[in-house]
Amino acid sequence: MPAVVSEPRGHEEKAQALSQRMGIAPTTLAVAWVARNSAVTSTLISGRNVEQLQPSLDAMTFDLSEGIYEEIARLSPKPTPAADRSEETLP
Repeated sequence: MPAVVSEPRGHEEKAQALSQRMGIAPTTLAVAWVARNSAVTSTLISGRNVEQLQPSLDAMTFDLSEGIYEEIARLSPKPTPAADRSEETLP
């Protein structure tokens, strides 16, 4: 089976630069964005120890502004709506 090679898109670098600019862990920013995203029904986090888990837990009390939420959302294109889901076709 051939190896899958993903094209560098810059999303990770841009998100990391944003988190550095804000002075928070990239994981905190990512989990805060996912938790606020209305298309996501649950946020799964994990870690092998408390030190790894803490940035994810910090996201639950992080106040993610609308501007930062939108900035993160612009980092990658929106996926095409699923054609097999009825809620995608409701008016």
